[in-house]
Amino acid sequence: MKKKVELKKLLHHSGYIFFWLSTSFSMAASNIIQYVLSLYVLEKTGSATLFATMLSIIVLPRIFFTPIAGVQGDRMRRLKMMKIIMFLSTLCLLCFSIGVSIYGTLPVALIYVLVTLLEMIEVFYQAAESAIVPEIVPKDLLAEAVSLAKLDDGIVFVAAPAIGTVVYKWFSIQGGLWITAFFFCISFFLNYGIQTPYYKTPEKKEQRSFLTDFTAGLHIIKDHPFLSRFIFISPIMGFFFSSVFSVVVTYLFLVSFPIGEEWYGLYRSVTASMVIVVPFFVVPLVKKVETSKLVINSALIVSIALFFIAVLTKYVFMVGASTYVFFIIAITVLDCITIAVMMPVHISVATLYHNTIPDAYRSRVLSVSRMLTMIAVPLGNMFFGLLTDLFPPYINIAIAGVAIMGCWFLYKQAFKNLKLDNA
Repeated sequence: MKKKVELKKLLHHSGYIFFWLSTSFSMAASNIIQYVLSLYVLEKTGSATLFATMLSIIVLPRIFFTPIAGVQGDRMRRLKMMKIIMFLSTLCLLCFSIGVSIYGTLPVALIYVLVTLLEMIEVFYQAAESAIVPEIVPKDLLAEAVSLAKLDDGIVFVAAPAIGTVVYKWFSIQGGLWITAFFFCISFFLNYGIQTPYYKTPEKKEQRSFLTDFTAGLHIIKDHPFLSRFIFISPIMGFFFSSVFSVVVTYLFLVSFPIGEEWYGLYRSVTASMVIVVPFFVVPLVKKVETSKLVINSALIVSIALFFIAVLTKYVFMVGASTYVFFIIAITVLDCITIAVMMPVHISVATLYHNTIPDAYRSRVLSVSRMLTMIAVPLGNMFFGLLTDLFPPYINIAIAGVAIMGCWFLYKQAFKNLKLDNA
């Protein structure tokens, strides 16, 4: 009942509804067009390498421009920045849509240009969007606001590839560009409905260089005993947690145990659906349980789950094909458990960041956190790709379990510093 009351309070903030809808349309547009362009490249070239490059090229502009976007997000009124960025996104897509409508094709080289431009624009949008929530809702509703945002992320994550495929099949590259431009346009106008009653007018300061402002954000992290530890532990967690499932488990399904793409697709569908389902139920947990307990206990549970998966994998290697169905069910359940455990952590940590980081530095600090994670995950994929060629998969899964157990210890130390800092 309390959860419903608080959700109603959140929905009474019309500014947040417009914010949620605006970010939904912009995120959906970004993911759909990326997938449409990838399918177009695959059809035109037949190159799996170029197809994979289209899906991974986003990392480079994000790494290079995230620090700049973080500084700009703190210098500029965040709502104004969101409006400008959505206008530029719409304009960019309209130009390419008109070009394809006239010439009937889109060279691969220009696709890379378009993807890079869109990712640059999105980096700046996220710098403002990720830090603006405390300006829209009061502190006591931050957990609900972040939870709904995670629900939004989950829906887009699951639905975008399917929508992108349908859009490309029915409307081709030309229709995909026009539809995406329309989505960006809707997001642009929805931004005008966002209200920021909790915005604090910053003190006037002399204009400083980008490097000076970015360094000031790093000093906020360095001088805060909790942030200095926590922000650098999270990418380590992502390095091992995300990569072991995306690389090693995929290898198990498709190579080690030739179970088939259908079973792998079912496994991915079930686990991906957890990203949508879990946010509906975790807000009361986030409200009642301290962030420190959520994070520390979750790291421990994930580590134990990985050890179980390692043992299970070793067992299937020994017994053989007769245990494949058991393996599929067991690994799906264990993966769902890890996702269910980590989702409230993401929500609670995001709320903690909003309450801990000074408003004037929030975009910069969150940008540093995102940048480290973006670097860590691809490196983790490469690391486990190399290990998978050298060692049996169950060894690699066990290594990830040991590493996350190390993160559990580091998290304990980080929260100990937070308590000392607040004492």
